Amino acid sequence: MLQQAYLFRAALAEMRTEMTTRTRAETAAIRTQSASLRRDVDALSGRLKEGIDGLKHECVKALSFFCLITQLGISQDPNGC
Repeated sequence: MLQQAYLFRAALAEMRTEMTTRTRAETAAIRTQSASLRRDVDALSGRLKEGIDGLKHECVKALSFFCLITQLGISQDPNGC
C-alpha cells in the first residue's frame, strides 16, 4: 500500500511538472503573439493618423481655395467667406 501511494504521488508530481512547463511555454507564446499584434496596431495607428492629417490638410486647402474664389467674385458663397 505504501508503494502505491508513493507511485501515485510521484505520478502527480510528474504531471504537475509537465503542466507547469506546458503552461509556461504557452504563456511565452501568447506574450510573443501579443507583442506582435501590439506592433501591428501601433503601425496601423500611425498610418491612420497620417491619413487623417493628410485629409485635414486637403480640406483646409479646398476651403481656402473656395474662399479665395468667393472673394474674387467668381462664385457666390451663401456662407460668406
